[in-house]
Amino acid sequence: MLLDRARAEVLRETRTGTWWDIDQGPTTKGDTTPRTRTYTTILLDHGTNPVDAGYAYAVLPGASAAATARYAAGPAVEVLANTAQAQAVRCGRLRLHAVNFWQAGTVRTPDGPITADGPCSLLIRRHGPTLRVALSDPSRTAQTVSVTLPWPVKSVESGDDTVRLVRTADGPARWAVSVAVGGTRGHTHSAVLRLHT
Repeated sequence: MLLDRARAEVLRETRTGTWWDIDQGPTTKGDTTPRTRTYTTILLDHGTNPVDAGYAYAVLPGASAAATARYAAGPAVEVLANTAQAQAVRCGRLRLHAVNFWQAGTVRTPDGPITADGPCSLLIRRHGPTLRVALSDPSRTAQTVSVTLPWPVKSVESGDDTVRLVRTADGPARWAVSVAVGGTRGHTHSAVLRLHT
């Protein structure tokens, strides 16, 4: 379901290929075994030489046409950013934020800004006085990524030893979450953070 009500062409087809066809690197180990899967392609025609064209869509696995229409009438997901710098969504019902930072930057949320000092994929879910945070560096270019959150973080309650708090330049009450991502090949680092109440 497209969130901006654009019209899309949809193609569903079965394709056969190997991981070797698309990646000979360490991720796939150069596997040459043919694999057959069914794929769906969604095409938005932006015309010739579009300027600032964009789109946003929600994937609703297993949803019927009626369920999709209900969702379209009142989407549960709010698009916070859809730029070359970052893409971010918020699901208020789940108290969940999902952000892909393509470069260092800030995303404005109803709770306040989320800022990252480099590229990363970030999931944040608030549950009472705690935040569950998961971060990875799919670009595999950074040694550490630091993220400043809009909530007053007190401590790391549990999680990977690659996740720690560091004081920010904003003053003694502000902390950033610093994650040592170097050499982890894009793997996810998780932690539960305790908030000041």
